[in-house]
Amino acid sequence: MAMQKIILGMSFEDVLETYSDMITRICIVNLRNSDDAKDCYQNVFMKLFEKDIEFCSEEHLKAWLIRVCINECRNYRRVFYRLTIDIDKIIMIDHNTKAITELVDLIELFPDYYKTTTKPDSADDLDWMHINSLELVGKDSLIISSRETSTIMKLDNIYSNPTVDYMIGSNNFWQESGYDDLLLTKTSDFSLQAGQHCVTYVEDATLASGQYYLYLYNNNLAVSTTRSDYNWKEDNNYQNVSYDTKNGISYYYKYLIDENNRTVSLVNTIPVDYSGYVSSVQELDNNIIIDSGMAMSWGEYDQF
Repeated sequence: MAMQKIILGMSFEDVLETYSDMITRICIVNLRNSDDAKDCYQNVFMKLFEKDIEFCSEEHLKAWLIRVCINECRNYRRVFYRLTIDIDKIIMIDHNTKAITELVDLIELFPDYYKTTTKPDSADDLDWMHINSLELVGKDSLIISSRETSTIMKLDNIYSNPTVDYMIGSNNFWQESGYDDLLLTKTSDFSLQAGQHCVTYVEDATLASGQYYLYLYNNNLAVSTTRSDYNWKEDNNYQNVSYDTKNGISYYYKYLIDENNRTVSLVNTIPVDYSGYVSSVQELDNNIIIDSGMAMSWGEYDQF
């Protein structure tokens, strides 16, 4: 039976035809699994069909679909995605058998740094790394984002003998615990990411072997609740950074990583509404979709 629902003068079938490709691409980019993407795709349009929403324009409809789709992907990954986190451990869940395997224990990788951290009185757990994103690279490498240390890390051999390949963070911050030799070198004097989220790996056929891009939401908040002894205000790796969640400016950042020369270059940046915590960014076709969570705002930007 045909779906009898009219949205902005369009039949539901017309809405499906207009936005189907866009929602499919968002699902595939976020989930990287066609079966999972199909499930989220169906959930998005089912919600549109079931909810009685008065859209004021096609832009309003498009924005609603994008937001619902991104949220659906996040929810699906929390429950079903193969890699997840438990404070300081990274585990693998077999989607079919539900078997759980521990892959990485961050305390074993950073024992000396772990000893420098303390649990805040107001916290229930010692969230000393606060990993907020994972990117599987190749067959056995992982790029993770640590909000608590304002550091991006690449781990190798995650299924057998995990090691840290490199980090992107402050040499001053890591020097105190002896891990600064793992840091990539900045090719220019740019302000490093602080409290970042949503780090995403991007290959590019035009780049040389060993080079690729990482893009991220740079919250630009230099805070570490488990390292109250560290004075971020004296760290010269940061300029115009915020030290609280009330006032500031956040950014879309895009890095060029050169593993051969062990360097990181800032190749693109966009200032956005400030959000000290949470938030996300996604490159889609020739656009950049940026969600500033605490500001409750989002924007779509053209890539040039």
